[in-house]
Amino acid sequence: MRIRATRLAAVALAAAALGSWPAPASGRGEDAVTRLQREVSSIEARLVAAEHAGLPAEEPRGVRAQRRYEEGARQYALRDWPHASIMLSEAVDEPEWAAATDRRRAVFLLADALRRTGRRGAARVRYQEFLAHGEDAPERGEAISGALDCAVKEHRRADVERLLAEAARTFRDDPPPDVRYLAAKAITQRTDLPAAERIDRALEAFAQVGGPFQLQAWYFQGVLEVEDGNLHGSLEWFESCARAPAETDREREVRDLCILPWGGSTRRWATPTPPWPGTARCPPSRPGSARPCTRWPSPT
Repeated sequence: MRIRATRLAAVALAAAALGSWPAPASGRGEDAVTRLQREVSSIEARLVAAEHAGLPAEEPRGVRAQRRYEEGARQYALRDWPHASIMLSEAVDEPEWAAATDRRRAVFLLADALRRTGRRGAARVRYQEFLAHGEDAPERGEAISGALDCAVKEHRRADVERLLAEAARTFRDDPPPDVRYLAAKAITQRTDLPAAERIDRALEAFAQVGGPFQLQAWYFQGVLEVEDGNLHGSLEWFESCARAPAETDREREVRDLCILPWGGSTRRWATPTPPWPGTARCPPSRPGSARPCTRWPSPT
């Protein structure tokens, strides 16, 4: 069918071109039919070459969406999150691709790519869509972790509680380290709790994190001890973090955060009564404690 269409197009173009040519003198040169055939063959060859060079006939929208998904998955594997999110969104939002077997995985990859580019609001919507229809999907655990990461960073307490309940159903008594870390981090945001209870619960939760988030856990344990007025006690956690080997950029970033309060701590904290330079006095979290009001950076 494509060959026939190409030939018809060539004939039309040749006829249009020959219509403006002056007729040759009788008995001289080739006749009009011969010239038309030659021109048709030439134009047809150029059209075929153009098709092979990247001008294919229009394809069905579902086929195009499938190609977009495959390219998006390839970009995701290359960790090119921005391009992956563009390709995957085109595929996921195509109505004619709604019943495709690859669509559910495409939604997960899109949510994760959006999260990694910092577009947590858009990622949250895609995670919700995936979790609503992904009971048996192998990526379900990763989707819960990614959605929880967005909810904690956006301080969306209702979403955090819902996702923690979903994590408990999915992982039962053995959640992965990233979920334990995010659950502990969420406790630090519980301003509805009395300060002493919030600190105790968060310290206990961070003690259970381990794994690749151990440095972050030590950092937060140190911060919580400082908040509780136990400046000397915080040194244990900051020192453990500062002395730990760091193999990834994230671990090196967290270790640098731990080195700042740990370095020179003997001179600074020999007498813990005065607040650190540039800080203000806060109401104590426990009777008799005195803690500086410091806005601490939060690692990822």
